[in-house]
Amino acid sequence: MESQPKPLDLNVSITTPENIEFIYNIAGPFRRLPAFLLDILFRYVFLFLLFIIMAFTGVFQLLPFSASILVALGIVLVFLLSLKLPTKS
Repeated sequence: MESQPKPLDLNVSITTPENIEFIYNIAGPFRRLPAFLLDILFRYVFLFLLFIIMAFTGVFQLLPFSASILVALGIVLVFLLSLKLPTKS
């Protein structure tokens, strides 16, 4: 007879130095998805507002290089912002 796979345990137990035990339920991927999408939205809204402010203040005319370099720097900035934010492990 085949054995049934164990159900996934979604509880984490943490014991403090004072010997107090806390039990937490872990959020699954579908519970974390709205927070992830909200994080992405905030990042791109921030970048968009930064670009608009720079465009209206005339910062782009002060730069000694062409617009293609500015686009490349923007892509690098988006990549750096899309890296994982510091999290507690």
